[in-house]
Amino acid sequence: MPKPAPRSAPLHVRVDAHDHRQLVEGWQVASCPPDAHADPTTLEELNWLPARVPGTAAGALRDAGRWRPGDERDLDSEDWWFRTRFDAHPAGEGEELALQLGGIATVAEVFLNGVKLLASDSMFASHSLDVGAELTAENELAIRCRALAPMLRERRKPRARWRTSFARCCWAAPRASPRSPPRWARGGPWSSCAAASSPWSS
Repeated sequence: MPKPAPRSAPLHVRVDAHDHRQLVEGWQVASCPPDAHADPTTLEELNWLPARVPGTAAGALRDAGRWRPGDERDLDSEDWWFRTRFDAHPAGEGEELALQLGGIATVAEVFLNGVKLLASDSMFASHSLDVGAELTAENELAIRCRALAPMLRERRKPRARWRTSFARCCWAAPRASPRSPPRWARGGPWSSCAAASSPWSS
């Protein structure tokens, strides 16, 4: 019987000469009115709080003593920004650098060093983004989770039944960050590992 594969380390794993680094430290979250900040260049004025990723804006507010279940605050009526900073080495010859995201709720945009890499509208989609051209020695990753309430008010056409159920599912995860910690991967051609389950998914 073949021996089982060894368990990977929680923060840093090496598989088939591919280096994976999970970005779990130094995350912050802040809210703003819908579309008040379209990119990360003007975010310093926001009121930032420590955040856990994977996690939710509601969780960060609760941990900071600024929200608890039952409070009258519509978290879906605000944009929520998550950000973290990390160091990295530029790509070497023959190397590929990629940022892996396990899923973001729900309508979201991802920026690395001010460059928009992704626009996503599914909390269930995983993404692998080539960041070889953007990665530097010092980096900032910013994720904008856009306000859902204004979008839902604008959608006046009847939606299919599964669309309605999907919206309820998203609301159960108020402004959630990626389901698994973002990570950048270094190596040659590779395939991403399965995303970890979100703490807010059923």
